Amino acid sequence: MFRNIGPTEIIVIVVILVLIFGAAKLPNIARNVGKSMKVMKEEIKDLREDDKQDSSTSGAQDAPTNDAPTSEKPPSQPSDQSSARPTDWPPRNS
Repeated sequence: MFRNIGPTEIIVIVVILVLIFGAAKLPNIARNVGKSMKVMKEEIKDLREDDKQDSSTSGAQDAPTNDAPTSEKPPSQPSDQSSARPTDWPPRNS
């Protein structure tokens, strides 16, 4: 997708960014984008490590598990029916 970007396209993009955001805000924007990317990379790394730990611990558990639900109550109707009454909000002009 971005393999055909040359120096001319990069210059056009930079000029557009300067026109939109102004030269004073660009360093702050770049800094914030860099911090966000760093946090995202750390989170991805943590997720991959968690997946590796989960796969290694799940291999050690060979005992079958009972995933069938126990006796659950069906969802009940709310006992307070006052919320079901129509309201006069917004007030009607009569």
